[in-house]
Amino acid sequence: MTGLVKRNLWLYFEDRSGVFFSLLGALIAFVLYIIFLKHNMATSWDNVPYKNELLDKWLIGGTLATTAITTTGNAVSTAVTDRENGRLTDLMMTDVHSETIQAAYAVNGIIVGTIMQIVMLISLSVYFWVTDGIHFDWTLIQQLLAIAVLNATIWTMFNVLIQTFIHKMSTLGTVQSLIGTAAGFFVGVYLPIGMLPHSASHLIKWTPAPYSASLYRRVLMAKSLKIAFKSRTDRIEFERIMGINISIHGMNAYLTDTIILSACALTFAIFVGLLARRSQMSAVQVH
Repeated sequence: MTGLVKRNLWLYFEDRSGVFFSLLGALIAFVLYIIFLKHNMATSWDNVPYKNELLDKWLIGGTLATTAITTTGNAVSTAVTDRENGRLTDLMMTDVHSETIQAAYAVNGIIVGTIMQIVMLISLSVYFWVTDGIHFDWTLIQQLLAIAVLNATIWTMFNVLIQTFIHKMSTLGTVQSLIGTAAGFFVGVYLPIGMLPHSASHLIKWTPAPYSASLYRRVLMAKSLKIAFKSRTDRIEFERIMGINISIHGMNAYLTDTIILSACALTFAIFVGLLARRSQMSAVQVH
């Protein structure tokens, strides 16, 4: 499997335009924030101290979650390419098991997703340090790395599952465009979840996307929130509106977010495992 993973990693990073477009959803969110959203949001929270620091770190959390969704999708798209051009058929003719092939795609996605989230974290931290004087707390790096791996895992499993049913790169391009566009809304980076209509925010809460961003935001913004808000009531209201603490049946702890994401990752992985053989065999039959 090591050889397959190395090959998949090389294919991803060798395609520089593909790497750029896999980051496009996150970059669009960043640009929209800089040009439009930041001013409006800062005006809404004009009476809050350190609002620039809070909003910048809020944006970083949402952008990292979006990065996890889109880059893992691009990384595991090798599976669709292999099905379409017949390489998967050649692999199936060897002694490599279908589960091993599927696992190689998944491991590749997790590695790529983790790396790209870290790259994006460093890039945004440097940008906001230069423009707003926001200093990143590097003591948080271990927590953030763990969150990056968790997010990379869940969205890799999600994308592998989705791509199990796709056999053409043209179809995949359309699906990835839809996912990339939707990601910004579902992680609450285009518009804070608390500002959405109740029905829309309720729907989003039943997907793993907002919890990916919430985990990042809890860690990145913890110290800033304590300094900015002396009133617990005001802080809770800010966290609710900005999608930092997402409550389901009264549960809104850091551990709850982790459990939800882990459960979703396990669920997706089970379905991927169940469908692995079917996906590979259908590719062989086509060719």
